[in-house]
Amino acid sequence: METQNMIAADITSRLQILDSLSNDALFGSYLNEADPNEPNWKQRFFDSQAMYDRLNSIKQVADPQSLFICKNCVGSDA
Repeated sequence: METQNMIAADITSRLQILDSLSNDALFGSYLNEADPNEPNWKQRFFDSQAMYDRLNSIKQVADPQSLFICKNCVGSDA
């Protein structure tokens, strides 16, 4: 498990280096192809905090018991 955590940390740090080269360009990622340890996952997966908040308000109506939950999904930080 320690090796796995080291590899995950290495991938995350390398992606942050690539982000720094992008001149703040906005780009996204497919959830199933993304780094699960992405520190800015709301922006990367859902475009903006405003969009995430909108989706979260819809999720609260459609799934009030939080039955559907996964890491880095809408509502997972609640």
